Amino acid sequence: MTNLGMVGIRSIFGAYLQAHADNGEMHASNPHRNEEETWFLVEVDQSAHLYAIYNWSNGKFMSKGTNGCAPANSTVLGAREIWRVYSGESYGALNAICFQSTVDNTFLGTNSPGNDSPCGGEVAAQGDLGPVAQENWVGWWVPEAADAPSPGKDFWNTIGNYVAGILNKVTPADVAAFLKALISSTLTASTDRQLRRFAAEYSPEMEMVQGCASQRFVNVTAERYNCLIRKAAASGIAIEGYEGQLSRDGITVRWKFDPVSHLLDIECLAAPFFLSCGTINGKIHDFVDSCFELRSLTPSSEMKLRDPR
Repeated sequence: MTNLGMVGIRSIFGAYLQAHADNGEMHASNPHRNEEETWFLVEVDQSAHLYAIYNWSNGKFMSKGTNGCAPANSTVLGAREIWRVYSGESYGALNAICFQSTVDNTFLGTNSPGNDSPCGGEVAAQGDLGPVAQENWVGWWVPEAADAPSPGKDFWNTIGNYVAGILNKVTPADVAAFLKALISSTLTASTDRQLRRFAAEYSPEMEMVQGCASQRFVNVTAERYNCLIRKAAASGIAIEGYEGQLSRDGITVRWKFDPVSHLLDIECLAAPFFLSCGTINGKIHDFVDSCFELRSLTPSSEMKLRDPR
């Protein structure tokens, strides 16, 4: 999986594909591009024409819903967030592409600006006929390289930190190379059958990896544990009590702290498949380490150890 960079995506009406920050509702009515109209283009499998797009503003993937809508509302990249992307070159639309859902084979289309679909905005994925050799087919979209818009204050907390380097390439995509790759990559009948079978066998469990090995930290005093609580709270994560479990952005973590033995166990129970256990446990380790770096909490004679159970 590769982040190809940032793009703006125009409809045949000249409006940019847009995801509302609050609910991911998809529109195509704005002729100008800003945060909600900027996307990361993610290559999942070039040979099979599989791609995903991830919105700059709300940090969510465009996802095919069961009601014909395609909101950008998923933090997890699974079957519903992966789209087959075809070039319009063979249909006379040289700079255009179309998005076909791998779940139900419908194509992403749009009404004219201001003409909302039942999904709330102009954009939906309800028809399975296409592409067609017409420049004004509503399923054509024109990608263009995009510079970074002015980021909101929580941009890197929402996007960069969460994906741990996968989508932190804040540079314009090479659209010419992307279109050339689509033209040179032929989707075979066997590949198409495989994708249809993948869609038919889809289940939410496919989107998650199994849990990671538990980590045990020693010499965690009550003062250090309170330091971790404060740091988590500053990131909007509420840790209550000495043990518990919480989920955020598709990641579920369980912890247990013993104030007598000064042992802290932390275990990741589930996470999106594109985040490795090495990445997750490394982030957990760095988080705990941050409260050992305070000089007032770390006597020079004390050694901090980690027990990798």
